[in-house]
Amino acid sequence: MPVCENAALAQSDAELAELLARCFLQPSPDFALEVKGGSLTQALREILGECSDSEIRAALDDVESFARDLSALDEQAAYLKLEADYNRLFVGPGKLLAPPYESVHATRDGLEGRGRLRGPAEREVHAAYVASGYDMPERFVEYPDHIAVELEFLAMLAAQEAEAWEQGDESAAFELQERADAFREEHLGRWLSSFAEEVRSGAKLPFYASVATLARKTMLAPGE
Repeated sequence: MPVCENAALAQSDAELAELLARCFLQPSPDFALEVKGGSLTQALREILGECSDSEIRAALDDVESFARDLSALDEQAAYLKLEADYNRLFVGPGKLLAPPYESVHATRDGLEGRGRLRGPAEREVHAAYVASGYDMPERFVEYPDHIAVELEFLAMLAAQEAEAWEQGDESAAFELQERADAFREEHLGRWLSSFAEEVRSGAKLPFYASVATLARKTMLAPGE
């Protein structure tokens, strides 16, 4: 594959991971406007619109349909609608329907299915970040093993890979690919599927179920 195509693919991966990471942050009024106005849907379609996978196409259609529903609401109502479902799923009060932390999923077997925060998985994820020179952006106030942070990390690696291809540094590009693949195998691939299923089961709105499906279908290696 030509270097320019490798760079373009890596850049596309970076943009998609960054978009999905933003979807799993606490929604802001500005983010609600992106969803309501259709710019988020457009960005996702620009990256995934040619994909033939039926689940991905259905998820994109659901995001677009939800955006049309929000377009009938004023800005505040659209924001509150998103925020309410986000809090139900990922924040509380009460039991989290879809805990967005790797450590919770990794410790469930030993805690009667409940899991806990701040487990070994969090420390291992943080160590992976340090080894790659990744600093959590200031907008992240969550723990390092939050789904949004892990996706942001993959976005950084893919962006660096794209830059390496553009500079003709094939060795660095392949090394970055290997780091991303290892992170998927050792971390994201161990819990993203179960997380996506919990989002699908618990969501009242189609938005978070759809973006969780997109993450599951695009951020993991085939077979994970």
